[in-house]
This record gives sequence, C-alpha cells and structure tokens, in this order.
Amino acid sequence: MSQTDGAELAHYEFTYIGTPDGYIETIEQFIADKGIKLEYLENLPNCEGRSKGGAIDLRKGLAPAKRFSVLTHELAHELLEHKGAKLPTAVIETEAEAVAYILSRHIGLEAELASSDYIQW
Repeated sequence: MSQTDGAELAHYEFTYIGTPDGYIETIEQFIADKGIKLEYLENLPNCEGRSKGGAIDLRKGLAPAKRFSVLTHELAHELLEHKGAKLPTAVIETEAEAVAYILSRHIGLEAELASSDYIQW
C-alpha cells in the first residue's frame, strides 16, 4: 500500500445487526422441505455461502444475523434457479441480495449498508 498512489480503496461492510429469533430454524426447515441439501462447512473458500443447484453450503460459525442473511441469499439463488442461468452476474446477485434484504428487514434485522455494499462489490 505504501508504494501505491491514488484514491483510497472502497471499504465494504456486509454486516447485519440483530437477532433472528428462531427464523434461522424456520428457513432451515423450509430449505429441507424444498428438498435442498444444506451443509455447514468449516472451510468455505472465498465466500460465506454458495448455491450449487439443489444444495447450499454455508460457512460454520457465522453470527446469527449474518447466517440468516446468507441463508436467505443462497435460498433465493435456489428458488430463482440461478444455477446455469444466462443472466449477467450483477442481475443474479442483485436479485438474491434483494430477497435477503427484504426478509432480513422483515424480521427486524438492521442491514445498514450490507446489501448495497454487497451489490457494489
């Protein structure tokens, strides 16, 4: 960094604040009812969650509010059938993050700039 010139790099904060109060279990049950496999992994490289077309992997140890938002984001990918879609990545990620934002706000989580930062990233 000391050897570079230019404007400061953007700092993105993907943090949700609050307590999902049982909604994680509700989302997990919904995922199971849809026949989507959900697995929590210790080591998930370069992401906190991923949708794999019929399966969702989530990083173990996420704070509850973050866990809820990532679960709903990845569930949106599954339900919107994004795997193999011909849409631009920006559209796919915006759709999934919009679902996560709406559901998170609906249950009382504070998003601050989490969703807008994620979409810009």
